Amino acid sequence: MMPTILLKASHPTSYVNDTKFQLIDEKEKYICLNSYRDQSKAVAKKTNKSHVIKLEFIYPDEYTETIVMKAD
Repeated sequence: MMPTILLKASHPTSYVNDTKFQLIDEKEKYICLNSYRDQSKAVAKKTNKSHVIKLEFIYPDEYTETIVMKAD
């Protein structure tokens, strides 16, 4: 059985607190990574500014994997 992971997505360079939480299966992790990367690239292209997103994958054993992506 795949563990359920809590995904916390935030935008550390934004003035707006739009943190999102989502429960995902471990097999969905890379799908979420690709989706957020594509969204970040689209925002950067639309606004003509760099866009930073921070993804935190929080596992049941309290291990946290943090990924910060920047799209130009």
